[in-house]
Amino acid sequence: MRIIELEYAISQIKWDIIGLAEVRREGYRIEDRGSYLLYYFGKTKGEKGVGFLVKKQRGTEVHDFIALSERVALLQVNIYGTMFSLIQVYAPTTAASEAEIENMYNDLDEAISKCTKNIIFMGDMNAKIGKPECHERLVMGDYGYGNRNCRGKMFIHFCLQNKLKIVNTMFKKPKKLRWTWMSPDGKSMNEIDFIATNIPKNVQNLNIISKLHHPSDHRMVRITLNIKNNKKSRAHYKNIQNIKAKAINNNTSFANLEDEDDIQKLNSKLETILHSCQRNPEKISSNLKNPNIITQEIKDLNIEKYILKNKKNKTKQEKIKLTKLYRSIHKKIKQNLKNYRIHKISKLLEKTGGIKKAYREIDNTKQLMTQLFNSSGTIVTHRRDLMEVTTNFYKDLYRNVNKTEEISLHKIHNNDSVPQIIETTSEESVLRERRTCM
Repeated sequence: MRIIELEYAISQIKWDIIGLAEVRREGYRIEDRGSYLLYYFGKTKGEKGVGFLVKKQRGTEVHDFIALSERVALLQVNIYGTMFSLIQVYAPTTAASEAEIENMYNDLDEAISKCTKNIIFMGDMNAKIGKPECHERLVMGDYGYGNRNCRGKMFIHFCLQNKLKIVNTMFKKPKKLRWTWMSPDGKSMNEIDFIATNIPKNVQNLNIISKLHHPSDHRMVRITLNIKNNKKSRAHYKNIQNIKAKAINNNTSFANLEDEDDIQKLNSKLETILHSCQRNPEKISSNLKNPNIITQEIKDLNIEKYILKNKKNKTKQEKIKLTKLYRSIHKKIKQNLKNYRIHKISKLLEKTGGIKKAYREIDNTKQLMTQLFNSSGTIVTHRRDLMEVTTNFYKDLYRNVNKTEEISLHKIHNNDSVPQIIETTSEESVLRERRTCM
């Protein structure tokens, strides 16, 4: 149910790639969910887990998704011809042991070693870095929030080692637009979610998304990157005289066209399209994914929940009401999804009678391949390597199928283990077949 709430929440904002902390999903998966791809990894069901959401759009191509642990993941993505390495982290809470913290930073070091030239680090660090000091200008800007704790010192030391600048400190923002986490009682706010990069000059802005209607005690941190489009022109310039000659021929051919006939043809095509749209309006709306699940009632409850959630010094009754709102929204989404599935299945059963097609219509998610063993027994995750392993597998498969072993009849007759067919045996088999037919 949470993924439906998240889909609705992010549909209200502008985004291209989102890093996810505390996914709470088990498995190493890549899911094609229509307009975007969901990458995630988790070992413990209902706990931890990290991942990414990548919007399907022109100019963005994911090359690799590497899960180092259920707290650290790496995404290699090509954006308009430039490679970027995105690291998503979900740090342990303050109650965690030092060994767990050390393991996370070891995973981060491994992730850094696999990165390309351009690195973007993001996630929930559960650390407070406070205000910058004079000797920290390499990794911090002019602005900070709150006080620094021990985990904050460790994070700054990590950034100094890897020359990553914390983007949260680069832009002047009011205090109400700096904090990223609120305590359950609503009394304390801290900045514990960060984005850091080794290309700070490419960062145009940083925003804290305060009006995201999603059940979380964290607020989304968003940066805007200035990325040059390195796409090469496909135009091939040839002899100018030939181009001029073609242009003259085109102009002559266009001059000979009958304008009235062309306009009539266009009008008839437009009328046909409009007529088909008016005749089949249901087909247009049916392309929407999970329609009528997030109803207006749920949207209104989300707004009420958001207002109450951000209210300071809530009373006991208000806290109880907020809890009831969370449960009510979740329950209504679950019920709407159930009704949608029942309606879809019954409709398709009446139409086709096939249950498999009904389930395919309901579940639009497609599972993509995450990793394979190559010929040397090494696990590969890069999309190019996965394609190569798959191609070689099917080449070998069909090459072996096409091979037919030639068997010599002379060898068969001379083989004592194969009994010869005699006349009485063939007559008995013919009589047996006749009896079965009768």
